[in-house]
Amino acid sequence: MNHAERSEIMTADQVAEYLHCHMITVYRMAWRRQIPAFQLGSGWRFRRSDIEQWITDCEVALDQPGPIKRGRLRRKG
Repeated sequence: MNHAERSEIMTADQVAEYLHCHMITVYRMAWRRQIPAFQLGSGWRFRRSDIEQWITDCEVALDQPGPIKRGRLRRKG
């Protein structure tokens, strides 16, 4: 695994910093499957590209008409 591939994987702490939110929020969203994540041992890990796609999907969803339930956006797949 090269350096670019290693930096692609983020910890919950790094995701919280990237999203400017509290780390507990990231853990809660991962546990509820509201953000793309996978478990490695007892910890959560996140692919940067999945997080960026999730952000894009959330932005697109906000452009759609009709009510959106807060915190219920799910990734495709």
